[in-house]
Amino acid sequence: MLSKSDFVSAIECSKRLWLQKNMPEEREPYYDAAQRRMRFGQHIGRLARGLFPNGELVAQDNGNPQTSAEQTMALIASGADVIFEATFAHGDLYVRCDILKREAGGWHLIEVKSSTSYHKSKHLPDVAFQAHVLKECGINVTATSLMLLNRNYRWDGGEWDLTELFRTEDLSSDVDQELVNVAERAASFVDMMSRTEYPPVDGVEPYVDPVIHAPCNECEFKKHCSQRVPSDHVHFLGLHHSKTKKLLGQGIASIHQVPPDLVMTDVEALRYRSYVAGVPVASDSLREELERIRYPALLIDFETLRPGLPLFAGHGPYQHLPFQWSCHTLDAPPTLSSRAVEQHREFLHGDRSDPRAAFVAALLELFGSGGSILHYHGFEVNVIKQMEADGIPGAKDLVAMLPRFVDLLEIVRTSYADARFLGKTSIKNVLPVVAPHLSYEGLAIQNGDQAQAEYERLLCGDLSPAEASQIRAALLAYCKLDTWAMVEVLSALYRAIPARTLQAALF
Repeated sequence: MLSKSDFVSAIECSKRLWLQKNMPEEREPYYDAAQRRMRFGQHIGRLARGLFPNGELVAQDNGNPQTSAEQTMALIASGADVIFEATFAHGDLYVRCDILKREAGGWHLIEVKSSTSYHKSKHLPDVAFQAHVLKECGINVTATSLMLLNRNYRWDGGEWDLTELFRTEDLSSDVDQELVNVAERAASFVDMMSRTEYPPVDGVEPYVDPVIHAPCNECEFKKHCSQRVPSDHVHFLGLHHSKTKKLLGQGIASIHQVPPDLVMTDVEALRYRSYVAGVPVASDSLREELERIRYPALLIDFETLRPGLPLFAGHGPYQHLPFQWSCHTLDAPPTLSSRAVEQHREFLHGDRSDPRAAFVAALLELFGSGGSILHYHGFEVNVIKQMEADGIPGAKDLVAMLPRFVDLLEIVRTSYADARFLGKTSIKNVLPVVAPHLSYEGLAIQNGDQAQAEYERLLCGDLSPAEASQIRAALLAYCKLDTWAMVEVLSALYRAIPARTLQAALF
């Protein structure tokens, strides 16, 4: 049967739905971050029920939705005003609704989400599919709404004020317009699930094999699909999606088939040159970009927590809590012949309190002297600006230092290309290429999501001193490698300068 989660999943990638139904053995365990988000979403759903104290809960179906559907109809017949997890099945379609509230002449369908804003492309198909199935089952849906966390809510430290914690957004108009597409889409997905050929070549848009796109990042079949993507697929050029779609429509799937007269941006052309030449390529602007860096240079990385529900009084949902930084300082540019003298400093908030004031104070001391402050992507800048907006003491002084900041990612993105980056410039993609001797794999914490989860354990968990010490050591080791990785990337950029003339001569 096709559930609402199946329907939303298929809209993002219909191949995922086919794999779920036909090759479940290829499924990888959900990533820790995805599991945490699912658990949190379930917790928020249960919390929202507190707004309806007289609601009736339909039992889990245990693989048999018909049983839950019968219980739902019995509750409706008995006069229940609010039903949680109301279940409906029609043909090959079935849904479980978070909240169904009786109103004059029909029912108000309410979907609960743990986000703070309405994302039409993701949320609307979910709610519209539910409304479609309910109407097919003879239920008069008079209104549809999305219940979200209220970003303006501020916790007072006591019991949750549910009337302030949640806000409701009316989707009735959007759902009415979307319903015209649901039946046809659902039928096509049901039909595709029944096919036996692989891959399902008549898959429903936007499925295009074997392109890896944004929804793949946390898909349980990512490994399955990644192994089938040729390393020279046009996807890895990082072209604008319209150009990629046009090339695929012309039967051009290999980068080596891309016509050299294809109109490209400077960044796209740089990546193309690297693939064609088979070597890393630096732009003519690389030297100029590196000359902007003033030494001694500080290479920094932040780790932050964004708890969906506030951890401290006065805080709101998903408020950024920067709790850790690492900094490698270089007194001169790293070169092939010698490594510049480097110094490492670090900060990790030590107690169960709001870490931001201590975080800012430590940064002010760190930034008090020195030249450029290198970061990777705009994350650190945004965190500093947010702390100023939140009124954290000293954050305004940090904002005044932002002209010293240099985004190393932007230098890599615009001035250096290597086909082995596979069209991406995140530190996790670049580091294995420029410094294969370094790896996150041996660390207890290997990514930012894990760092957040472990720090939350420090704040909220009942840990022994030994466990807490172990987590702190793992956090420090992870963040230190992040900034050392930046040193390695910077070294690779300096090494690329002498080769630029030779590489330019290839074209």
